[in-house]
Amino acid sequence: MNTVFHFSVGGEAAYGTVLSNIENLLADTTVPDRSVVCVTNGDGVFLLRHGEPHADRIATLHERGVSFRVCSNSLKSRSLGAADLHPAAEMVPSGGGELTRLQAAGYAYIKTP
Repeated sequence: MNTVFHFSVGGEAAYGTVLSNIENLLADTTVPDRSVVCVTNGDGVFLLRHGEPHADRIATLHERGVSFRVCSNSLKSRSLGAADLHPAAEMVPSGGGELTRLQAAGYAYIKTP
């Protein structure tokens, strides 16, 4: 089973919520083998900014196979680029396009928070 988390808001509480939701899914033994992707756009891109307080959790999740994808359009509108991102972050052309592609490929969609 494959899951995509859509994250588009800023703020420390929201960052903790999305990461906890991903961790909880990975810990749920009733869900079979899975691929987990977190797509960020809007102010959600700040979650993956280099040096954010949750950098260690992001790195650990990435090591466990979670893919973190960032909308290039949202980065550009916030004057951010690849050099500003956590090493786990992968830029995609658009958050909406990535969500559409993943859902068409059978990923379950979860909007967080």
